[in-house]
Amino acid sequence: MNKRYRRTMVSSGKIIIALLLTAFVVIYIFFENQIAPNIRDITRVKAEELCTNAVNTAVVEVLESGQYSYGDFAQVNKTESSVINISTNSVKTNKFKSEVSLKAQEEIKKMSGMTISYNLGDFFGSQLFAGRGPDVIVQLYFSASVITDMQSSFEVCGINQTKHTLNIVVTCKVYITSDSDSETYTTVSTTIPVAENIIIGDVPSFYADKK
Repeated sequence: MNKRYRRTMVSSGKIIIALLLTAFVVIYIFFENQIAPNIRDITRVKAEELCTNAVNTAVVEVLESGQYSYGDFAQVNKTESSVINISTNSVKTNKFKSEVSLKAQEEIKKMSGMTISYNLGDFFGSQLFAGRGPDVIVQLYFSASVITDMQSSFEVCGINQTKHTLNIVVTCKVYITSDSDSETYTTVSTTIPVAENIIIGDVPSFYADKK
């Protein structure tokens, strides 16, 4: 009787272990196929938001510290009735672009190591579970390369008047890792107006059509 009982207990124990191992494998596969990709997707979206804010902060701080104005970047050469051309100050423009690049990298570097909190239900990709479940805290690490470019846009804003806007386009190629062994890449491109001027007089068509 005791031997039969022991055999039954051993058999039950093996079944329990087998069930536990099966459950572990199922959970692991589910995590790899469902949770892990969602962690990367949500992390990428959050990183794009943070990088956009970092770039905006960098541009504002550089503009304020350098006291830049439209005249620092461009000069309108005209007669009494029409515009001859618009020349750019390449020295000032390149200096501004360089300052923005360095400041943007500095702001992104400040974010490295920050933690963000999610609910477990956010990773299931369902509105039913969104915002539900225990908190999942993820620590993010950033590294980025920043490329800047200046662009012009022209807009008719009245009779014989054209608004010339100078925009800086900041493109960040960001590599993101986290303490959850998740890693991903993303590219964030932000266009920010930095100066504008109302030009009175006829503007040459090759300027007005420039995008």
